[in-house]
Amino acid sequence: LIYFILLLYAWFSHAAIWTRSSTRIIFAYLLVNIFVTSIFFIEHFFLSKRYLIALSLILMLWVPFALDKLLTRTTAHIYYRRAYYLIIFLIFVSSLDGIFEFGYSKLYIRQAGDWLEKNVSHQSSLYVNNFQLMYYSQHFGSDIFKKIPIYRNINIIADQKWKQYDYVALRIDKKNEPNIANIMQSITIKPVQQFQNKRGDQVVIFKVPHEERRS
Repeated sequence: LIYFILLLYAWFSHAAIWTRSSTRIIFAYLLVNIFVTSIFFIEHFFLSKRYLIALSLILMLWVPFALDKLLTRTTAHIYYRRAYYLIIFLIFVSSLDGIFEFGYSKLYIRQAGDWLEKNVSHQSSLYVNNFQLMYYSQHFGSDIFKKIPIYRNINIIADQKWKQYDYVALRIDKKNEPNIANIMQSITIKPVQQFQNKRGDQVVIFKVPHEERRS
């Protein structure tokens, strides 16, 4: 957020002065990056960090100019001085967040997807309630776009309908936990694998035994 504020300040205060050729190059790069990122999002329904990092780095070019302009104004008014010191402090805190993990990791989704890719054959039927998990499982191929709007509705496996699948993989977090609670109670088999982060968000994977299966 602090970098976004500095970016807006640099834009509206015209803190950065580029030559015409430099401006063309920068904005051409931005447009290409936004276009590629948009195409990836349309195809996969989530954003990849490798594209966002490239976009963030080019936008960060304006941040030093914003800081420099604020610094020159610190002698003019005490409010600018306070704002400058506050921003420096927030940047420092933000840097620490990059070193130490203050947020909650989503690595467990990738790990669960990798497990599904290795252990669930393409001949097996699989239900997944999360599009990222569907993508990482590499199970659905081009059908993923048809399955996403259907599989998002957790109720399609209610009333014992989970038994029609060979595998059921459920992503459970604080937002959807109440909706999945009844489903979890109806699944009487033990999970074959679980992945979770420190907050308790998790992916629970069930393998439905043949004797439990129903079409």
